[in-house]
Order: sequence, then structure tokens, then C-alpha cells
Amino acid sequence: MNFKTFFTAAVLCIMLFSATMESKAQTFLINKPVTWQNTLRRINMQDGYSVLGVKVGKAIGRIRIHHQEQKELDRFFASLPVKKASACKMQYTLLKRAVAQNPVLDGYLLTARPLRDFCTLSAQNRNQIIKMFQNKITASSATQYQNAILLRLDVPGANLWFVILPNKKLISYTFNDPADFDFLPELNGPSRNLPLR
Repeated sequence: MNFKTFFTAAVLCIMLFSATMESKAQTFLINKPVTWQNTLRRINMQDGYSVLGVKVGKAIGRIRIHHQEQKELDRFFASLPVKKASACKMQYTLLKRAVAQNPVLDGYLLTARPLRDFCTLSAQNRNQIIKMFQNKITASSATQYQNAILLRLDVPGANLWFVILPNKKLISYTFNDPADFDFLPELNGPSRNLPLR
């Protein structure tokens, strides 16, 4: 068997495997309500079954985006007075840990628009966000766009907004002002509301 024939057979096997696994992923979720968690799980599964070259390219792009976002976070914390920086970092660390512990959000990076929103959270608001990511409370609304999921969490005295970008494995958060997300092209275009349970 020459290399060209072997390569063609290998590509066909990968494509068949990918299609089979995508079909299994759809069957697995067919009887489940299409909550934001199930929607995100489906997107993550489809991404996991993509062709190796595409998967590697996406991973490299995500690493670059995460690196840039982390540099911005580090610069922001470094620009604050020491005491305030410590309090903001603690808020960020607790929220980041809650995201990391949610299996649907594995590998996602949490950031804020603007970054000072990590500093404006009360302990009560922070705990509500943590409970949402732990699936102990539900979001107030969930909307799916073509390349994003927008969550709103209403807590006493505040509206908290989260944009989940599966292609970038990024979660952006804002406190009380969804206009902070106006620059995101992922929130343009058609959308649909997702059931919360």
C-alpha cells in the first residue's frame, strides 16, 4: 500500500469516526432539555470530535487569546493599590475556581468587561455567581447566539451578565451594564431563549 492510498484511507476513517461520534453526542442529548449547560455540552462535544488539524488550530488560537487576557488581568491587578489588588484577586480567584469545578466549563478562562467589575462585587453577589456555576441556582435567563451564550443572573441590587464564547473557551462577565458587551460581534444576529431547567 503506497502512502497516498494509506493517507486517503486514514482521512476517511477519521471523518467517519468524527461523524459517528457527533451522531452519538446528538443522540445522548436528544431527550434532555436544551438548557444552557446542555447546549454548551453539545458544542463542546462537537468541538472534541472535529478533525485533528482543526482541533489543533483552534487550541493554538485559544492559547493565544487566553494568554492575552491573562496579561490584561495581571496588568490590571498590578495597577491597583496593594490592598485593593489583594481583595480583587481574591474575588477573581474564587470565581475562577467555581468555573474550573464545573465540568461543562472545563478549560474556560474567566474575565470581565471592564476588569474593575471584579472589584465591585459584594460577597453576596460573588456567592450567587459561585452557586450558579456550581448549578445550585439557575440563571435568570439564557440566550443562545450562533457563537455565544448570554446568561443573566439577577441578584439583590444587581444584574450580572455573562457571555460564554465556546470557540474561544472564554467567559466574560459584567456587572449591571450589558452595554459593555456591545463590542462583541458574537452577540449580533439571530438568537433564541434557552430553558433554564
